[in-house]
Amino acid sequence: MKLQSFIERKCYQLAKKKKLLKRRAFFFKIKIFLTCILPVVIVLLAVKIIQTLVRTEIRKAAAGAGELTPSNQKKPAVQISEKPEFITPKPC
Repeated sequence: MKLQSFIERKCYQLAKKKKLLKRRAFFFKIKIFLTCILPVVIVLLAVKIIQTLVRTEIRKAAAGAGELTPSNQKKPAVQISEKPEFITPKPC
């Protein structure tokens, strides 16, 4: 009977220690994620957002500069039509 209770106590202690180690490992993973991985992800996302904003601002500036006259009015669209040139083959 004493041997059985001794084994049960040791099993209980080992299970308790295993549970504690799993908990510590879990919190360690959380700390690593919050201190190393998450800041890198945030920085990369911020860089992508800034690149997109800069790209849209450049497109707006480039599109606005070509369309406006000095009096800040749009230029009228003018289409120049040319007659197509026909190529006739020459006999050799």
